[in-house]
Amino acid sequence: MMVLEDNVRSLTKEFNSKFQTEINKYLNRIKNKKGTVYTNAERGIGQAKGSRTIKPIQFTTTAEFQNLRAFETGANILGKGLIVLDAGIRANNVHTGYLSGKDWQKRAAVETAGFGVSAAAGIAAGTAVIESGLAIALLATPVGWVFIIGASITVGIIAAKAGDEMGQLAANKSYDFGTWLNGL
Repeated sequence: MMVLEDNVRSLTKEFNSKFQTEINKYLNRIKNKKGTVYTNAERGIGQAKGSRTIKPIQFTTTAEFQNLRAFETGANILGKGLIVLDAGIRANNVHTGYLSGKDWQKRAAVETAGFGVSAAAGIAAGTAVIESGLAIALLATPVGWVFIIGASITVGIIAAKAGDEMGQLAANKSYDFGTWLNGL
């Protein structure tokens, strides 16, 4: 948090030095002697830390904690269930290739690589979004919770899809190269 506060202070100094004329015109209309969030970094930091404008989530009963815990458990089960579903679909693709007489071993290698890279990319991207959301303290409000959860799911899915495509492409190329080497 201290790093973010230092960032705000340095950016405020830079902002004030670059736009001094415009700020002075604006401040002539403001009656507050303490300045604004644009001119006084401490006011901006104080407002960001405070909860006057947006009510933070407050847990006052055991039932509220239990509801949060149930949400966490449900999200955990759903996430693991989606991974199992993905693995099942990939296994079915390999089995379908086997039954139709296609190169099922190549299909297994490609699907396995795609699964591994997509899972790693999705988890890494989702984690990064959540950590950045925590860094800017959006999770203090119900809107922040919804925003961070939605963003992490969206970014995770996009990253997983991109990871799947990259993993499958790399596995296809590697498998074809190995087949070519074996044919020499």
